Amino acid sequence: MSIDYAEKKVVEALEKAGDNKAKARKLLMTWIQTDHKLLLGLTAVHLKGIIPYWVERMERKESVVAEVSEQIKAPQTTKEPKSFGEAMLRSFAGQKTAVFGLETGNTPLQKRAASQKHIDAIKFLAQKGQQKAKKSRDEE
Repeated sequence: MSIDYAEKKVVEALEKAGDNKAKARKLLMTWIQTDHKLLLGLTAVHLKGIIPYWVERMERKESVVAEVSEQIKAPQTTKEPKSFGEAMLRSFAGQKTAVFGLETGNTPLQKRAASQKHIDAIKFLAQKGQQKAKKSRDEE
């Protein structure tokens, strides 16, 4: 019933706005501030998805808060990761991971210094690039 009412009001708004969609939208926005039947008619279809979303979100939030409080109470027995790969695997496996929408500001993975082998490889590639550039300039 309220959906039919909403459709009639949308048609009325379009007629008053001279088929200008932007003006019709503004007119509807002013009408819904006082006409709650119109607001319900326009949003009823969407409320069937919005309400379960919020109920589920709050259930998840409560369970995450309970889980975090249990973790705080229990002593931490996990060892710190030995390598970057192990830290990455732990983050994927679920230890200290953030839940979308409920992030707690977890500490990011620590940046580690490059090995000497890596530094040497980068320098070698840079020298090769300089030599090629020098050869191409000499040939011109």
